[in-house]
Amino acid sequence: MPYHEFLWLDVAIRKIRDNGLTVEEVEHAVLRARLAVISDSSGRPGYKG
Repeated sequence: MPYHEFLWLDVAIRKIRDNGLTVEEVEHAVLRARLAVISDSSGRPGYKG
């Protein structure tokens, strides 16, 4: 079974909260994503599903 550990910087937590989300909601979405992708525009990782 995969193991995931999230390490959050204060700046990331502030950005999450500024967007009306909680860290738990973001972790939930990432852990349940069906597909990990790389953004065409930024080259950064993202998730779909």
